[in-house]
Amino acid sequence: MAFEAGRETGPVSLFTRARTPTVGLPNGVAAKLLSVQELADAAHRQMPLFEERHEANTARGDAQRAWIGCSLSNRMTAFTWTQATRA
Repeated sequence: MAFEAGRETGPVSLFTRARTPTVGLPNGVAAKLLSVQELADAAHRQMPLFEERHEANTARGDAQRAWIGCSLSNRMTAFTWTQATRA
């Protein structure tokens, strides 16, 4: 049995987005929704670009790994020194 393409049936979801999200809402609710969306858009515009956030996070991770490596090498030096003095 071969696959046969059927005719286009439209969206699969029961929930389709209207062109404006305030269609059918009471006026007070629609105004509140629009103000919340404006606040969210303003907050998103203030965020740094992905590249800037990625660079900062990579630098932080490199610094942590360097500190851990330095700390572990100092601990191993102290451990071997104390073991040598006990013998």
